[in-house]
Amino acid sequence: MAFFKNAVKAMMLYFFIFGISCDTPNEIKKTKTGVPDDWGPTGVLRTGSASSQFREGALDYKARYAADGDPKTGWCAQKGDSEAWIRMQSPCAGPLFGLVFRNGMTENSIMFSSRDRIQQANVLLRVDGVEVWRNRIELQDTIQPQHLDIPDVVCSQEYTIQLDIKSRYENVGLVCLSEMQAMIDAATPISIVHGKNHESREVPAKLSLKIYAGPSTEYTLLGYAPILLTRYGAPYLRVVEERGDFVRFDRLRRRFEPKEVPPTLDDPTYGGWVHRDHLAWDQAFP
Repeated sequence: MAFFKNAVKAMMLYFFIFGISCDTPNEIKKTKTGVPDDWGPTGVLRTGSASSQFREGALDYKARYAADGDPKTGWCAQKGDSEAWIRMQSPCAGPLFGLVFRNGMTENSIMFSSRDRIQQANVLLRVDGVEVWRNRIELQDTIQPQHLDIPDVVCSQEYTIQLDIKSRYENVGLVCLSEMQAMIDAATPISIVHGKNHESREVPAKLSLKIYAGPSTEYTLLGYAPILLTRYGAPYLRVVEERGDFVRFDRLRRRFEPKEVPPTLDDPTYGGWVHRDHLAWDQAFP
């Protein structure tokens, strides 16, 4: 009798612990449109792998493109991949609040409609090597970003998300995913890769800039700095480090005519890395 009572207590404790760490396994979780304002990206260098990766001529849809923060890039599985999956790893620090997705190819509406989108998938989240969340989810068939709340979990080293596709919206052609990442408090700053500073030079941009956390496109995309339709509207970067095809700046500013009213911009002013070919080096000055 005592053995039976102890067994019942053990089972109740197990289901209590399981209940606070996992959702009901058979319950399909549906995403919501948009991303909460207080959510921000985590990690610097993200790596990805997949069951297959589509490439044809100049078109290249690698797994890591679904974790670079750029909605104009993404991952696509090969056409005959009937059991497609994608896995992404990223360093992290702090509690994870939820997951963000961009379904299909979200570069533009034409690309979105010409590539298949994920309908349902199994998602597995590991944090610091421990499985913390597993469920079947359903993504919306929209070009807009979408999110999914998960139980908050503290992450001190890295997390891994794996998504196994179970159904598609059209079940034809390539199935793609433009973005998949876990999110943290937006107030938490992303670490920028630093090296040894050299004598700074202020260089104007000649093209709209993509700004990364490290010296390659494999690092987190921090944001954009567009070229404005004005004589003085190009971003001016104070370049302090160079590594191969990328340079790091620690200050970004713009110049405007005295009576010109500048638009409201969300320029990353705290520094980052940009491709050197996007800068007008012939106009650089100390």
